[in-house]
Amino acid sequence: MCGNSEFKAAQEVSSQRKNLDVAGNMMVSCGHATILTSVDMKESESYRHTLLLARKVLKERNCKFLVNDVVCHFWVFLASLAVLLPKAFGDFTQRLIPFLSRLHGQAHAWYCQIIYFGHWKDGAGGTLGEEQEQVFSTFSRYCNVTKYMSRASRNDFLTMAMFYWNSRKEAGLPLFLTKRLLNVNRLLFKSYYRVKFYSIMLTDKLNARCMKDESELMGLQQNLEAEAKTHLDGDRRILTRIQSENTKRSLVGTHLEWVSINDRIQTVAVTSKWRQKLVSKRRKLESKAANLIQDINEKSVMGEELVTTEHFNSEIFPWDFANKISFQDDFKLVDCWNLKKRNQECIVHTKKEMRNYLYSISNDLMERRNEIGVLTGASDLRSKGELSIKCIEYSRLIALLRNALSYYRFFGEETSGEFRGLAELVVESDDRDLDFFNEQSILECSENECDSDDEDDCVSG
Repeated sequence: MCGNSEFKAAQEVSSQRKNLDVAGNMMVSCGHATILTSVDMKESESYRHTLLLARKVLKERNCKFLVNDVVCHFWVFLASLAVLLPKAFGDFTQRLIPFLSRLHGQAHAWYCQIIYFGHWKDGAGGTLGEEQEQVFSTFSRYCNVTKYMSRASRNDFLTMAMFYWNSRKEAGLPLFLTKRLLNVNRLLFKSYYRVKFYSIMLTDKLNARCMKDESELMGLQQNLEAEAKTHLDGDRRILTRIQSENTKRSLVGTHLEWVSINDRIQTVAVTSKWRQKLVSKRRKLESKAANLIQDINEKSVMGEELVTTEHFNSEIFPWDFANKISFQDDFKLVDCWNLKKRNQECIVHTKKEMRNYLYSISNDLMERRNEIGVLTGASDLRSKGELSIKCIEYSRLIALLRNALSYYRFFGEETSGEFRGLAELVVESDDRDLDFFNEQSILECSENECDSDDEDDCVSG
């Protein structure tokens, strides 16, 4: 459980689907939806599969964030492993930062959102945390085909599908980065771009609170995080008697969850079945709030105003002073501030990712060029076949580079001359010369093959 939500994937060990040879496949992807690795599951999804994937990825790459739909539960499991086995898992909690996506975070409790929200983490940039859903939406359709295959055929099929998926993502990365940059840096659909939008919104909120600048918001965020951790620690302990202040904080947090459920019912619950589940959760929250209100009233001192349901619905409680800001207003102010910072980081990160992409392609091009120069003029059939493959790969990289440079003009004039050498390389590698070179090498290979066969077979081929 997390607040008023229950997650089936939040479990250390699963006993479901153990009678199947392979229950499914779990994959891990980067922020560009490129598949990094995968693992077959012998049972339903559990923490052990997530841990194995994280361990494989950390050996090969320097990752910063661990994005997971139930990261609030998984992080506690990972922290306990780091204490029990520090040599094997101690670096996990030191190198990684837990990241809860904004969409899935709406189903989590208020304290979970404050502690694990990805957009509240410095350096997250434009990462949404939902990129792996693109992979799932495509590969989930293969289940009707692969469930009738043998294990070897299934592994081969999924491996080819992953390579094909990654090749598509590699080719579409310049367009993806350009769209991300334009979404935060220019006008789209006659609306404010995001950085300016959140800047104006944040200025209005600061003026309403009579705050001078953003320097005061860091302390406000730290207070929210401290209150969330205090509430979370209280929920994990079995308390026979709850102090009055903790009960009041719990009532305020329950109200925040109740408001979130109402928003989801009005906005995203498009089916009656979905609305029915949310309405059921709302009833549980209202029942919990009624118990908390009763507990507060029983412990109230003579002369204090009693708490009612109207106070809960309006979030104006008797213990709040006229000039006291509500918990929800603090949350919205800090959230707006962090969204502004993440969109500012997104511009810097996107330009850096585009430069890294161009440098990666240019390095591969230089390697292929040197290999082609070594193989040129070789007389044996194997070298000519390898030369043909290298030329095809060189042609593919030239197409990728030409496409990326065409999008790079959107990234600002200050970097227009940075890749002038790459543009000259594209011009130098004219398609006509490269196609002629490929045609000649393939023709020579086919002639050598025909020399070893009968003339009739060569003509019929």
